[in-house]
Amino acid sequence: MNYETPKLIKDILRREIEVTLVLKGDTVLYDVNTKAKSHLYLEQQRDGSFIGHRRYNETTESIVDIGDAAYAVKSCMYGKGYANQKWIDVMVDLGIIKRVETTVVTYEGLYGGLYEGL
Repeated sequence: MNYETPKLIKDILRREIEVTLVLKGDTVLYDVNTKAKSHLYLEQQRDGSFIGHRRYNETTESIVDIGDAAYAVKSCMYGKGYANQKWIDVMVDLGIIKRVETTVVTYEGLYGGLYEGL
């Protein structure tokens, strides 16, 4: 049997994002390791596109490229500020999210503790 890795999965792997195969029933799914609040399992359709399966039985229809996958990963965050750093980098590169650098001032030694923003 000859198996051809789908282009989207190759694109994800080229970004150094680990992809794990998951067997659910008789269906092979691609876990794109979001490291966010929700997982994202990609299921390839007959037309070559993918459906994304997230927690709470939510799905994302018609994922065809890395941009679609990055938007699906962002939805897996459910408003939280954490995800796989490699996916964060993809979202920044594609303009889906913006990197903002700030400076935080802290003071040590005041009353034996650490205080922010005094």
